[in-house]
Amino acid sequence: MKKLFILCLVTVFILQSCSKDELKKVNSGDADFKRIVIVGASITAGFSSFALYRESQMNSYGAILASQLKKYNLMEGDFKIPYMPDDIGVGIDNAGNLCPRYHLVDTLDCNGNSILDAKPVRPNFNIPLDASLLLSYFTPAKGGPFNLLAIPGAKSYHFISKQYGSYQSIIDIATGAGSIEDGNPFLSRMLSDPGNLTCIDEAMKIDPTFFIIGGDIGGNDVLGYATNGGGDANVDITPLDKFDNTLTKIIQQMTGGGAQGVIGTVPDVTSIAFFRKYHYDDLIIDNEERASLLRLKYPGMNFKVGKNPLVFIDSYGTIRQVEPNELICIDMPYEKVLCGIWGAETPLPQEYVLDKYEIQHIKVATDHYNSTIRRLAGQYNLAVCDWNGTFNSVSNGYYIDGRKYSSDYITGGIFSLDGVHATYIGYAWIANLTIAAINEKYHSNIPMVNLNDYKGLEYPNGKK
Repeated sequence: MKKLFILCLVTVFILQSCSKDELKKVNSGDADFKRIVIVGASITAGFSSFALYRESQMNSYGAILASQLKKYNLMEGDFKIPYMPDDIGVGIDNAGNLCPRYHLVDTLDCNGNSILDAKPVRPNFNIPLDASLLLSYFTPAKGGPFNLLAIPGAKSYHFISKQYGSYQSIIDIATGAGSIEDGNPFLSRMLSDPGNLTCIDEAMKIDPTFFIIGGDIGGNDVLGYATNGGGDANVDITPLDKFDNTLTKIIQQMTGGGAQGVIGTVPDVTSIAFFRKYHYDDLIIDNEERASLLRLKYPGMNFKVGKNPLVFIDSYGTIRQVEPNELICIDMPYEKVLCGIWGAETPLPQEYVLDKYEIQHIKVATDHYNSTIRRLAGQYNLAVCDWNGTFNSVSNGYYIDGRKYSSDYITGGIFSLDGVHATYIGYAWIANLTIAAINEKYHSNIPMVNLNDYKGLEYPNGKK
């Protein structure tokens, strides 16, 4: 990872020192970018702040990378994206409801203190009342076959499922007979023959000479478990052998015509901003009487005036305090902690805390997935883009293009308001990671983009 990071810095320095004549010498090295296809899940799609919308797609890392290839005449034709119809977009909020894009607003907390909070740009979608609007988002996109085929919500095995993009599966979801596990309208709108083609079948329609598989293609195989606080019998981590078999089939199909490519490793989902909004010791006790009563209620636990570890029910059913290495989910109802008795007299339900046992479960799966990715990349002579190592590094903060970024919620710059998906700056950062991996493997010299040219979160009234 250090080697890749140093390579990024060196490339940026070289580009800043180049003359216009030298920049004309940009070449593809050993790679053939004439027809490029990119597959992945919501991060690859450009999902941002709870929704997929037109502007976010235009700033996806794939679109940014393609613009660099086009700028230097390394790619033929247009890079086709199945655009959404507007910048309101559609997605799913933390409660599982259909929602539009979110933005930052000034508001007050339960104590009357001024805070910044994330709110939808319009009321959440009501299926009966907003049926025609929702339909506009999921009608078949025109202009395919597309170069960007990314499915928000999809797990690895969904990319080789014909049922997942069938109209019948979408009807089943709408009527309550099915779930997002059975079908996905984000996929069906991109397919030329829904129900008879998989996502990878559709990707092969452009006869790619080069492909990119995003690190999120396995990200959702662990993400749902993590963001549900683990321990949910309905949302578990994809079995290791199932992931291995699926990824093997995907790579075999995509390399079958001789295409070159790059694949991203699965990021450590515990490093994302979803787990950085709240902290293990966010229980504030303002008087000794309450601290004393809590010590009586929970023998063996320590409470004091000031900050204290939250009380919760762990994955084994034990009531205890959250440890420093355990993580609080972004959807914890904090006002019930701040102005109520949650996390203290009433323990937090385990779905709001990712405890050390669940974190270890995620680590084992992520390590295995990435071992499989690296093995298959070696077997099929593909480049590897280290999403995992770099996500872990940025979680503690580092400087890129003269600015400090981190996984901190709102202030970190990389993650959008849902805490999972990127800002436009974050997507430019992923584009640069991908470019660096390609340059290293295929001896190309594609210039990186300047992150300062891309937007982060927009604050109300110009606040910072």
